[in-house]
Amino acid sequence: EQARGRAVFASDIYSLGVMLFEMLTGQNPYQKLESEYAISHKIVHEPLPNLREIYPNIHPYWQKVIQKATQKATGAR
Repeated sequence: EQARGRAVFASDIYSLGVMLFEMLTGQNPYQKLESEYAISHKIVHEPLPNLREIYPNIHPYWQKVIQKATQKATGAR
């Protein structure tokens, strides 16, 4: 919501999803991006990478939790 200039309500849930992603994979999903614009664009338009591509043995439950928490539509979180 912050990147879109809207009121912030569900950004904490999104942040939790990103933090879980980092804890489970050991990687920041935005680590390869070099500018604030690139990070903001990815946050607004692209889903996080699939956990199982990074860590194949992870339980599918965690992918669902992170996908839900990082939905682009705030009402879907």
